[in-house]
Amino acid sequence: QFHELFPNFQKNKFFISGESYAGHYIPALGHTIHKYNPSASVKINLAAMVIGNGFSDAKTQSDFGNYLYYLGLIDDAGKKEYKQLYDDLLVALEDENWSEASNIQSAFIGYLYHKYINHEVSPYNYLPGEPEEPQNWIQFLNSN
Repeated sequence: QFHELFPNFQKNKFFISGESYAGHYIPALGHTIHKYNPSASVKINLAAMVIGNGFSDAKTQSDFGNYLYYLGLIDDAGKKEYKQLYDDLLVALEDENWSEASNIQSAFIGYLYHKYINHEVSPYNYLPGEPEEPQNWIQFLNSN
């Protein structure tokens, strides 16, 4: 509909981008554009799809107890608890109990991560200390 309202933009390159759960929607949208573009009355000049930190497959992407264990960030008890929660997640996914699967997924980060790993460690960067880069970016973005 955007290109119908603003046809002057139709020839511009079109990029689909997002992060996290957009990892589920971006490929679907890109596939739909690619599939229907040849017969569409209004063409979309799809140039690229960009997914940052995409979450597209809960079954595969939630099994990170071993990862944290072998980094030394959780102990045997933490590894067992992660394994149990992961097994519960697999059952919820198999049963298509999306509400329960969502609650379990939230527990991975919200409960277990903070129970076994202190708040000083980011799940995206386990190196100690706060990196200076965010401050540099803030300064750059606020500059003329």
